[in-house]
Amino acid sequence: MEHGEDILLKGQNNALMPDSLDVSWLLEEHELPSRYVTHLREDRGITELWKPQIEAINEGLLEGNNFLMTAKPGTGKTLAAEIAIVSNYRSNPGGCSLFLVPYRPLVEEKREEFSQTIGDTFNLDIQSASGSEEYDPSELFEADIVVMTFEKFDFYLRNHPEYLSEVSCAVFDEFHTLGDDTRGPRLEVVLTKMLRNHSPTQILGLSATAPNCDDLSDWVGGNHSDSGNWRMIPLYEGIYLDEADRGEIEFFEDGESVDTNDFPRRFEDPKKNAIVHYLSTTDPTESGRERRAMVFAPKRDRTEEIAKMLADHIRDDWSSTDIEIDEVASDALSDRINEEATSSGESVQNLVESAKYGVAFHHAGLSQDLKNIVEDGFEEGAARVLVATSSLAAGINLPVDRVFIDKPRVGGSGEYGRDLTVGEYKNLAGRAGRPGYTEKGESVLFAQNFFEKDGLKNQYVNETPEDIESEIDPTDANILLDLIRECESPEGICDFLSDSFYGYHEFDRDETVEDIESAVESLAQIGMAEEIESSESGEQFQLTPLGTSTSKRLISPNTVAAAVAYLRNLDSSNQFDLTAFFTGIAMTSEFEMCRLYRWSNPPETSLEEIRQLLPWDAPDDNALNHGLATGEVLAAWTSGEEVSTAIDRYQIVDSRTESDVRERLAPTTARVVKDLEQILSNSDNDLDEEFGDLLSDLYYRTRYGVNEDGVGFVKNRVVTDRDRIIDFQTRLGIQHPQEIAEGNVFRLFGNMSSSEAYTFTRRAINAYCEGAEKEKKHLLLDARDAGVDRQAYKELLSSSETEFEEYCFERLEAVDDFYVERFDESGHQRFAEGKIRIKDGTGSYIEEDGTPVEIAIECKSKQDLENDVVGANDATDIVRKTSISRKVTIGAPDFGEHAGPDAESQGVLLLPSAAFATFVLAAETGNIDPSGYLQLFDEIGYCSRDDVREIFGLMRN
Repeated sequence: MEHGEDILLKGQNNALMPDSLDVSWLLEEHELPSRYVTHLREDRGITELWKPQIEAINEGLLEGNNFLMTAKPGTGKTLAAEIAIVSNYRSNPGGCSLFLVPYRPLVEEKREEFSQTIGDTFNLDIQSASGSEEYDPSELFEADIVVMTFEKFDFYLRNHPEYLSEVSCAVFDEFHTLGDDTRGPRLEVVLTKMLRNHSPTQILGLSATAPNCDDLSDWVGGNHSDSGNWRMIPLYEGIYLDEADRGEIEFFEDGESVDTNDFPRRFEDPKKNAIVHYLSTTDPTESGRERRAMVFAPKRDRTEEIAKMLADHIRDDWSSTDIEIDEVASDALSDRINEEATSSGESVQNLVESAKYGVAFHHAGLSQDLKNIVEDGFEEGAARVLVATSSLAAGINLPVDRVFIDKPRVGGSGEYGRDLTVGEYKNLAGRAGRPGYTEKGESVLFAQNFFEKDGLKNQYVNETPEDIESEIDPTDANILLDLIRECESPEGICDFLSDSFYGYHEFDRDETVEDIESAVESLAQIGMAEEIESSESGEQFQLTPLGTSTSKRLISPNTVAAAVAYLRNLDSSNQFDLTAFFTGIAMTSEFEMCRLYRWSNPPETSLEEIRQLLPWDAPDDNALNHGLATGEVLAAWTSGEEVSTAIDRYQIVDSRTESDVRERLAPTTARVVKDLEQILSNSDNDLDEEFGDLLSDLYYRTRYGVNEDGVGFVKNRVVTDRDRIIDFQTRLGIQHPQEIAEGNVFRLFGNMSSSEAYTFTRRAINAYCEGAEKEKKHLLLDARDAGVDRQAYKELLSSSETEFEEYCFERLEAVDDFYVERFDESGHQRFAEGKIRIKDGTGSYIEEDGTPVEIAIECKSKQDLENDVVGANDATDIVRKTSISRKVTIGAPDFGEHAGPDAESQGVLLLPSAAFATFVLAAETGNIDPSGYLQLFDEIGYCSRDDVREIFGLMRN
């Protein structure tokens, strides 16, 4: 690029900005590493930068200051962030970069994306953190790039702020989440903490819809770029309307009518008419791929209804032959869904059936595994239509040619739902026409008449997204508890708010102080905060130990208060009632998104009984009924009951499925229980002592859906699949994994595949056996796995004294590579009990200095194989019996603690019986090359079974 062109670029406005530039511009004008530019071009096929990326760079993206980039979906915001991260390394070598996303499914998607691109090429350590697992921050922030959710980052900011000094760049994807009334407040507090306490870290926000990006960038103290409506490929927004016997879609671009597509009205249902016409008549893409459609519906039951309508048409209607479906791929998709399903509910069966005909649906009632399978199937072309709720829109990158929007709403009618915002609509529409997939994108709304069409055009098509506004409520307990810990006084909290986006515009400090003081009184009533003596600067607050501990967890203080009140009302843990506990917490705000609902009221006696168990005045019957329904299903879940049975028995509404319990309710409850356990351990010794173990086990029960005995399976990672554990307890009669470890070691074989039996048995042995007993059991499994005479090894491991010596030499003689010679100890002369020579592949002895290598063998055992050990004197007795340099003592069951050091000082190798058996088993089955035997026999001192396995590379993963 010529120097003059560069000057023009930096000074020109959007209208003059080129649509693309060669990636060499990054090297020539911005000094990014040439290897990175080559990687973009040669490894990833990225030969040019697009206008939004160029504009962002020219506005200061790579200068290390805070920055907000606004650009439409599919215009390369993630690549721009990657370029900024790479640039950041120039001034912060060794620094950690964060890539933060609003939803957990996006975490692994982005981690995988970074790992397969710059991670593999430049040997970068890419890590991720999401869910309830708490990663060691000292290790996590040592990574080069960490992908995590906003909430997970909030957790580390509250509990380990010292590690933020390692972070040089923090990318906030979907920055417009700031205006979300659910996630927005916590995100805004996080950003404000970053601005106040961690200003050296570069904050980079990415958003598809941020009209007031100038205000937002001013708030974070940085620059911004806004590429407006620019897209690499065009998006045409359409509205469908029935006209007499024809259907008509008028398309608009940037608000101007550009085309009208009309076609016969073959079906009464306008949605069916438009979608079927598109699938049956549209030409393939320029690359020859059949075009694919995505349909967004406001509710999950509507997604299934539309999917069934389309699948039925493709299966039954005479005209369906015009719709090209890859029958082999769609059948395979249907089979995979059926195989991977963890439940057999109606939604799953509907999905299996519709997928056979190239139609799939996607909503919160499906497990995450099934949602992943559906997304993969659509991307690979096994499904031509994907019907989904609007939650799929966030961050997806699928090959969508046209988006149909059933209704521009979220949820049901009236108070049970709401209209889409303009920003949400634009995001949905913008999912069509992603670069690399198709040459254009189209979206379609549906109008019933001309006036509705005009309204939709004005409300959505021609409208710009709403400004992002602060959703912080300073009196909200979830926010206030965190702010009190941060600021300690109303004035301090107001100073914090002044630095937030909430305070970017003027707010009434006096009124806010009064509101905060009133809200603190409410926190005091639930034991979370208290006023302390006023200072010259005004009222001062402090958190109680319970409040401090709660403020460090991402949990509602009211949920904690409800749980603590219930526990304090009990005399002991023996009075703990699962249903009552779950009912109490299920009525709190933490469960608003996953609470179950009953379609009829239970007998009044049920409500009165549960009221008697709760230590506070329960709300009205309706709220208590739904809380009880949730509590009853959770109690059934944690007792190992079939979820579908519990849902039917407790009359849960049809819109809630087994996957809702598995994927939403159970994980939420497990997180709450785990947080409660941690909170009590740090704040209330009495409650922790009485209920700590109970809550610890309850966490595993709620997370995995197992009964009390089942905790042993999951806590020790023996088996973690709920259905498999239930099978163990019912079909096999194994209630606890300890029964596997301490009973017949071959009990599982014949009841499942051999690989599963080996895996589960070894895990149980590791969890519940110790020392020699643990090693013996593993050895018996090794013998079975090797297909040798396991009875011989069982006798070796269970024999003592003269029998032990006999069995040891029998096993040595079974090894073809050994010549074994035994000595008679019956006379007065003392000899080692035997010696061996090693044969090479030709049958000749392995030699040293022209003499065959010899190893002296001595066997020592105790009669009591359960409690006794071979002492140091017996372990080294071989020294007094032979002058052979390599000496081995085999001991049963094991050696005492002083035997090892004594043997090492006298040049003797000690092999406990399990270690010896492991060695000869590997030798007998040809797993050791003869030339490698001396690796073991040259050792001295104590050598365990694991040591033997490591020496010969026999360790299992």
